[in-house]
Parts: sequence; structure tokens; C-alpha cells
Amino acid sequence: MAIFHMRAQVISRAAGRSAIAAAAYRAGERLRDERTGQMHDYSRKAYVEYREILAPETAPAWMRDRAALWSGVEAAEKRKDAQLAREVHFALPRELDKAQRLELIRDFCEREFVARGMIADVAIHNPSGRDGGEQPHAHVMLTTRVLTGEGFGPKERSWNDKSLYEGWRERWADYANRSLERIGCGERIDHRSFAERGIDREPEPKLGPKAARLERHEQQAAANENRPAIVVTERGQEWRAVQERNRRRDELRGRVEVIARGLQQAVERAVVEARARLEAVRERFERTAAMIREWIGRERAVGELGQAGRPMGAEPERPQAENRQEPQTPMSRDRLFGRETKEMPAPDRLRAETAQRSEMFGRGKVPVAGKEPDRRALLGKVEREAANRQASTPGDLLGRKPGQVMPDRTRDDGGRGRS
Repeated sequence: MAIFHMRAQVISRAAGRSAIAAAAYRAGERLRDERTGQMHDYSRKAYVEYREILAPETAPAWMRDRAALWSGVEAAEKRKDAQLAREVHFALPRELDKAQRLELIRDFCEREFVARGMIADVAIHNPSGRDGGEQPHAHVMLTTRVLTGEGFGPKERSWNDKSLYEGWRERWADYANRSLERIGCGERIDHRSFAERGIDREPEPKLGPKAARLERHEQQAAANENRPAIVVTERGQEWRAVQERNRRRDELRGRVEVIARGLQQAVERAVVEARARLEAVRERFERTAAMIREWIGRERAVGELGQAGRPMGAEPERPQAENRQEPQTPMSRDRLFGRETKEMPAPDRLRAETAQRSEMFGRGKVPVAGKEPDRRALLGKVEREAANRQASTPGDLLGRKPGQVMPDRTRDDGGRGRS
């Protein structure tokens, strides 16, 4: 897949580097450094796919020769820590063929580098990647001084501006995406970092040519000796650690996505079921409201009929059914709310009536009218009533109680009765 990679660096004498050596390595040629007399031979480099020097129209003809160009750059720089050249490294999309890759890099270099007065030494490499596929990329070496007549003038400091480099990154992504779009490819690259795009992923460090070569030799030796490969460089160890952390992130992200999809499906099912239940309740309510309106209409019709047939000034007769209140049995409630009713068997109907009485009068109680009178209470009541009747029977005027015999006063021995 197409990836974004663009990196710039300065080739400086302070780091012990040479512009002639860098140009020979990137172009895969044999060049001689006139300042030091050293020969740099990289002509056996196998994966150099294309090389070319792009220069402004005002540049002299000798600057289009690679050896003369970079020897002139070395001669123009006098300081031992001089900045000799600037290199920009691009990753080219795999989806493009050789001609399309060449058109892309030439178009970008002409518009962004040569149009500003730089000379661009372009070399396209296409080695095999770690996955066995193509790994096309471009090395572009740029001069740092302006052109004056037949030679180099002062250095252009504005070319070191960081904002200029950021603009190159953004425009390179646009150029590459337009090339992918022209061939009908859906892949796109983005110049922004993972953090700026909101991607939870750690960027992999660059191994560099030396570390990559050592790691590759170790892998080949391990394969030949039928043993697991070991990490031989610190950069390789760091690169593998970052890869392992990214693998764990991807695994956790996949689990989270599975859980999120499951929750979303559960919520959607719950919403569908709730809507279905709400629709059923709405239909039942509409049926009940229709039954109530129909019942009210019948009652009004009966009342108007009775009022039309009675004499003037007479009280309207109420139908006997109005004073009767139909008990709210389960069957009557079913008829009221439009549910299907079924005739219950006798035992079930008895249990339903018992449950209804328990709900009305309390569990374990029956109406007072249904209680059997206590025998002892009745006998006591009869005895009390008999005693009351006996007490109310009139005696003699002397206060004798019924059945009491008073003594005879005529038999008093005092003679007081004979006077």
C-alpha cells in the first residue's frame, strides 16, 4: 500500500561527509573528488532505477554533469564545517509503474525546487522490501547557493526555513494522491502525523542503511542455519519493540470494535422491540377508546329514547341496569380492554372469585353478613331478655317481689290491732 515518507537532511563537512561521495552513492556511479583526490565507486549498485540532473534554464552547461557539479560545490565551500548540499528523501507509491513514478518525481522537483533556483540531482532506487515487494524511493540532492553567471553565488538562507519544508510535505502528498487518482487507485497518503490525525499508533523508527544491512545479514544467516534470528543492533531492537507495541494496539482496537458492534446491535434490537411494544399499546388504547365511545353513544341513545316517551315534568326513569355494578372479574376486564376471553372451568372460576373476595375484604376474611351467629352468644342474649321481662313485672304496692309472702299484722300480740 502507498505510504507517506519524506525526510530532509543536510550533508555537512562537520559530520565528515562529502558531496561527491553522496552523489556517487545515490547515482550508482564512479566519481572522483577533486579536492581530496579520492575515488568513490558505487557503479556496482544494482537497484538504481533512474538518475537525472534537473537545473534552471540559466544554469551553465557544466552544472549538468554530476562530477563537475559537485566538485564545483566542494570548491565553493571553504569552511571545514560547511553545509555542502541538502538531500530530500521520498517514498514513491508502489501502485505506480516506472514511467508514472518518474513523471511524479520530475514534476514535483521542477515545480518546487528548480523553479526556486536550485539544482536537483535526482536518483530513483527500487530495492526489495522486507515483505519481498518493491520499495521504490527517490533521493534528491539540492544545491544551497544561488546561481550567478557561470558559478555559485551566496547561500540562500530562506531555503532553510522550516515552513518551506512543511509546505513541501503537504504538496508532495497532493502530487502523489493526484497520481494515484489518475490511475484509478483508491489508496491515499497523508502528510500529517498519527497524533494530528487522531491515530493511536506509534511511528516506527528508521533503521538506517548500516543497521538494516546488519539485520538483513543476521536474518539470512539464521535462515541458513535453521535457527531464530536475533537482534544485532540497538536500532533493530527499538524497531522490533515499536512493532510489538503497535501489534498489541491493533489487537486491542479490534477487540474494542467487536464489543462496540455488539453493543450497537443490542441497542438497535432493543429500540425495535420497544417500538413494537409501544405500537401494540397504542392499538389497544385505540380499541379501548373506541369501545368507550360506543358505550357512551348507546347510553345517550337510550336516555334520549326514554326522555322522548315520558310525560312532561316526569322524572326520567333510570334503567335498572344502571344501579347494578358489574363486578370487575377477569373476564369483564378482558372484555373492557379488548383481550380475548375464554370461559373458565368451574374450579378456576371458584378460585378467581375467592381471590376477588380476599382482595376486597382482606385475606382470610369474609363479609360480616356471611358469618354464622355464635350459639353461646344467642343463649346469653335470651337469658338477658327473660331477666329484663321479670324485672319489669309489677309487684304489690308494698314493694313485695313476685312470690314473696308478707307476715300478717292482725296477729300482733301487742293488742295494738284491737283498739
